[in-house]
Amino acid sequence: IEIGKIQEIMRITDVEGFKMNLPLRTNEKLWKDFGLGGHIGYGFKNREPAYSGYAQVKLNRKLNTVLQLGYTNEYRRIDYQYNNFMLRENPLVTGDADIANTIIGLRTGTRMNRRKEFMALLSSDINYDLETKLVYRQIEMLPSGWLPMTFGNKNIPSIKYRSLVLAGRLSFGERTYEDHFQRIHIRNYRPLIYAMLQAGQFETRNNKGNYAKFQATVKQDVNLGFGKWMYILQGGFTLGSVPYPLLDIPAGSESYGYTHDKFSLIYSMEYATDKYILMHNDLVTDGLLFNQIPIIKHLNLREMFSFKFLYGGLRNSHKSILDFPDFVYPVKSPYMEIGVGVANIFKVLNLQSVWRLSDNERQGTMRWGILGNIRISL
Repeated sequence: IEIGKIQEIMRITDVEGFKMNLPLRTNEKLWKDFGLGGHIGYGFKNREPAYSGYAQVKLNRKLNTVLQLGYTNEYRRIDYQYNNFMLRENPLVTGDADIANTIIGLRTGTRMNRRKEFMALLSSDINYDLETKLVYRQIEMLPSGWLPMTFGNKNIPSIKYRSLVLAGRLSFGERTYEDHFQRIHIRNYRPLIYAMLQAGQFETRNNKGNYAKFQATVKQDVNLGFGKWMYILQGGFTLGSVPYPLLDIPAGSESYGYTHDKFSLIYSMEYATDKYILMHNDLVTDGLLFNQIPIIKHLNLREMFSFKFLYGGLRNSHKSILDFPDFVYPVKSPYMEIGVGVANIFKVLNLQSVWRLSDNERQGTMRWGILGNIRISL
C-alpha cells in the first residue's frame, strides 16, 4: 500500500479553505492484476469530509484490458472535463484544483461545486496503436454560487445525468511504459488522434431529456528543423438541448501559468457552445534571433510564439432547461489570442506576453498578461 497521487494531498479552495487529503492505493507487490485506491479528505473551512474509492482488475494482460469501478463525493471545478482523456495521460495532471495550481501556484482555487459520481470503465487495446475506453457515469451535480441552478424563480436542487462514452485513441508507432495500472505514453512526432461519442440522459426538477455528443481531437509535435511546432486541433457538437453545465466549455485559465491546451485569457466557464472548433499553436525555435546576439547567445535562450483560436455556436433552446448565469456567454465572433516570449530561461522557465485580440468589450476581461511555466530542458 502506497501514497496515491501526491498532487492530491492538499489544496486551498474558496469553499473548503485549506484541505488535507490522504490518497492511498495498492501496488503490484500486493496484487499484480487487482488494485484498490481512493482518498479521504477534510476541509478546515467548510468542515466537511470528502472521499473517493475505486477497484480495478486486469482481465487480459496482452490487450491491457482493465475493468474499473469507482465512487466519488467531492468538490470539483465547475468546468471539470470528465472526458478529457488526453489531458489526464499526464499522471501529474488532475484537471482539477490540486496542490500544484493552488498551494504551489500561490492562489486559492475558485469556482467549485459538490458532486456525487459513480463510474464504471472498461478499457482495452485493439492493437498496438489503437486504445479504446467504454465509460458509464452517473453524476449528481449540486448548485453553488459559481454554478447556480435556477429556472424562472425556482431553485433547482441538482442536476442528475447518466452517460455512456465510447472513446478511441489512435497513435502511430508510439511506445509506452507500463507501471502497474498506469500507462505512460512516450510521444513521437506523429499525429495523435482522439475521438469520443457520448449518449446521455439528464434530469432536473422540471425537465428531463436525452442528448448526444461527438468530439474529435488531433495533437502533434512537428520537428521543423529550426524548432518545434506543437498544435492541438479539436471540434465537437451536441445534439439535443441540455442544462448549461453539460455544454462544451472551452478550457480557460485564471492563473499566471501558461498551458499549451488551455486558453490563457479566457476565464473558467466564460464561454459555452454546442458546436465548436478550436486550435492551439505553439512554436519554439532553436534561438534563431538570440543566437545572433553576443553574450546572449551563451544563455541558450529560445524564441516562443503562440496563437489560439476558438469559434462556435449556441442554440437558445438550452435556456428552456436551465437559466444561464450572467458570466456565461456564447461565442459571437471568432476568439483569438497571440503570444510572444522567451523559452529555456536557466533551462527551466518559459515566459510569454499574451494578447487577447477579440471580444474585449465586456467589463472584467483580461486583455493582456505575462504568463509563465516551468519546463526542464536537459
